[in-house]
Amino acid sequence: MNVPVSIRYLQKGEDALWHHCTSLPDSNKTSDEPPFTDDPSFRSEMHLIAEQEGRVVGKMESILLKPHEAFLVDPIIVPDASVEEVAHALLFEGLRVARNFKIHTIQVIIQDRLPYLIELLHLMEVWKFRPLWQKNLYTLNPKDFPARPDSPIWKDLEFLPFGGLEDRLFIETLDLILQNASLSREDEGDNAANMLEVFIDRCRGDKIYYPEDWELVLIEKEPVAVVLPAYLDEQKDDAGNLYVGVVPKMRRQGLGRMLHYRGLVTISKRGVRNYLSSCDCLNLPMVKIFESLKYQLAGKQYYFEPSSA
Repeated sequence: MNVPVSIRYLQKGEDALWHHCTSLPDSNKTSDEPPFTDDPSFRSEMHLIAEQEGRVVGKMESILLKPHEAFLVDPIIVPDASVEEVAHALLFEGLRVARNFKIHTIQVIIQDRLPYLIELLHLMEVWKFRPLWQKNLYTLNPKDFPARPDSPIWKDLEFLPFGGLEDRLFIETLDLILQNASLSREDEGDNAANMLEVFIDRCRGDKIYYPEDWELVLIEKEPVAVVLPAYLDEQKDDAGNLYVGVVPKMRRQGLGRMLHYRGLVTISKRGVRNYLSSCDCLNLPMVKIFESLKYQLAGKQYYFEPSSA
C-alpha cells in the first residue's frame, strides 16, 4: 500500500530545500539562487512542500493577490515520484488555501518546460480542471533593444499620466478597449476598474507602483489608447507592459507596436535587467508585434481553472 503524500508549508531557513527540489535529474547541484525565506514579504502558505515516506517529493508556488486572483504555478515533482499522486496533493491543497482566503479567481498555470507535461495535461482533464487559454512567453534582452518604430503618427500623439481610480477618462477609454478585445480571450468580460484595481494592488504590494508611468494616449484631444509599463517583480529586475490597448477604430495602423515600444522606453529609464511579456497564442497580431520588437519566444503556458470556480 502506498504511503500517502502529505503537504506542509515551507519554513524560514529552508531555502536550500526549496531550491534543490526540482523535476530535473541533477537536483543535488548547488543553487545560486539567493535566499528568500528571511525576507519580510515571505509567506509560507504560498510555498507548498510535498513529502512522502520521509522525503521531499515535490513543491508548488502560489501567487495570492488577495482578494482578486490566485495563481497556482507548476507543481514540481522529483523524477522518481508519482506525478499523479504528488501533483494532485499539491494542486488541491493550493486550491484549499486560496479558497480559505476567499480569492475571487483561481487559476492554475502549467509551463511547457516540465518533463511530465503531457501526463500532467491529461490529469488536469481527469481532475475536471477547465482549460482556459494558452499563452506564449517572450523575453527581450536590453542589449537587443529594438529601434523606434518608424511612423508619421508619432507627431500626433499626446500622453497624459494616469490619475488614479478617479480618472474617469482613462477608465472609460480602457472600458471601450476591453469591450472590444475580440482577439484576447483572457480579457473577455473584464472591466477597467477591476483590472486597474488588481494592477494597483499588485504593484503596491511589491512596492513597484509608479502611476506616473501609466499613460492615456490622445490624438487631437481624443483618447485612443492606454499603455501601462511596470516592473514585474519586487526585485525590479524584470519589466514589461502590464497592458497596452487601442480603441477599435484606431487598430491596424501600427499604434499597438508603437505603444509597446513607448512602454518599454518608459520603464527602461528606471533600470531593467530583462523584459518579459506574454500573449494568447491565438492573438496573431500581438505575436507579430513581439516578433517585430525583437522579443524571443521563451516557452508556453497552459491556463486552467477548477470546475467549481
